[in-house]
Amino acid sequence: MKHRFQKFIALAALFLVMPSITMGALTTEEASKLGITGTPLTPFGAIRAANADGSIPSWQGGLAPVARDAARNDQDRYIDPFADDAPLFSITASNYEQYAEHLTEGEKQMFKLYPETYKMHIYPTRRSASFPVRVYEATLETAKTAELCGERCIKNTAAGGGIPFPIPANGLEAMWNRSLFYYGDHFRLNGHGILVAENGTYRLTDRSVNWNSYYYTPAEQRPTDDYFTRQGGAVTCFYEVNISPPRTAGQLAAGCMYQQNIDADAYMYIPGQRRVRKAPDFGFYDQPAPSSDGLITMDARGAYMLTGDEEWYDYTLLGTKEIFIPYNSYKLAAHTDFDEIVKPHHINSDLVRYELHRVWVVEAKLRPNFRHISPHRFAYFDEDSWAGALSDMYDAQGRLWRHSQEFLVNYYDALATDYWGSAHYDLITGRYASVTGWGNREFDKPFDWNLATPQGLRKAGVR
Repeated sequence: MKHRFQKFIALAALFLVMPSITMGALTTEEASKLGITGTPLTPFGAIRAANADGSIPSWQGGLAPVARDAARNDQDRYIDPFADDAPLFSITASNYEQYAEHLTEGEKQMFKLYPETYKMHIYPTRRSASFPVRVYEATLETAKTAELCGERCIKNTAAGGGIPFPIPANGLEAMWNRSLFYYGDHFRLNGHGILVAENGTYRLTDRSVNWNSYYYTPAEQRPTDDYFTRQGGAVTCFYEVNISPPRTAGQLAAGCMYQQNIDADAYMYIPGQRRVRKAPDFGFYDQPAPSSDGLITMDARGAYMLTGDEEWYDYTLLGTKEIFIPYNSYKLAAHTDFDEIVKPHHINSDLVRYELHRVWVVEAKLRPNFRHISPHRFAYFDEDSWAGALSDMYDAQGRLWRHSQEFLVNYYDALATDYWGSAHYDLITGRYASVTGWGNREFDKPFDWNLATPQGLRKAGVR
């Protein structure tokens, strides 16, 4: 009820402050800069060349694909392609100011708050992000035609998906790129969320996560039911099962998001009620993320994405910047003992690899007449993949409040760059949390698409 009223009172003001929406289709000259090889920009719009001093190398196509079994070790964890790399140097509370130009405000604050324990080991930059050729080809086609038909609406995308605005003209286009980035055609994950108290004690939540990307699924493999084809076609469909803690075990959630309405059409099944109900606020901006104890908002998952059925923020694209971000986090991914991973105030710094990468920087400011617990924030997206890497959130008093890090890897058996795990730090309370991750993704087949529908969810719930 609160959200409906908020939408109502904001509607008139929204029309007054809403910026004109730039149609995103590229000119012929702009499109000629993009290509798989031999162009100034990669298909996703990243600068192909090295930076001025060579600390960021040129993009050479990223990691080559490897079969699933060859990519995993005998503990079924990814083999680190860069295991022989040694840190170039370490940043600590005593020297972080020397590197301030390559740190976000949230990263700087971590050094100030935890000078005895927080550090960043800086490794050689490996531009490992790579994607299937068909995704590059789809991006090159989509970039010529994609247009925004509203702030929560995109049209004229090519078959097979693609990053819609590889040369973004504004912050909203950059946010659409982040929301339509490639995480694989589909994946399944039995993963963990983490809740960490200030003293370092923690508890895990367990969830089975199943995601199908309708947007990137080849046309001949897509379901044709109206539930998936409406509103310009689905972007993503999901089916999730809570495993623990016991009070939420057996709860199911499912639904889809659409190209012409990025809001989630989502449903929930609660075992005690034995019925499916619409989840109208699933994915809403400041709705607490599941099992996060309020430490993560729904829109902050993945270091910030578009959520909800209307726009609350004005986005400013601040261009690209060279920032130290978690990358090629295979060392962290190799660890299965959370007593080694989880430490008071932050993830074990000795397990995290940071590299210097160019990132797209987007500033978000809340529009008048809307309310959100974080009215001002910055998001940082990896230029080679459009995966979220970092975000900084400010509270209503203008205090730097939360800082998020996504520990990126290339799942190179599927050629998809995304987070392995994450950490969402509350810089005021000293607590932190992680969304579901910290486990292997399996990319071999999609989940049953029907499970994303309310009818399919009902059948799954009563089994």
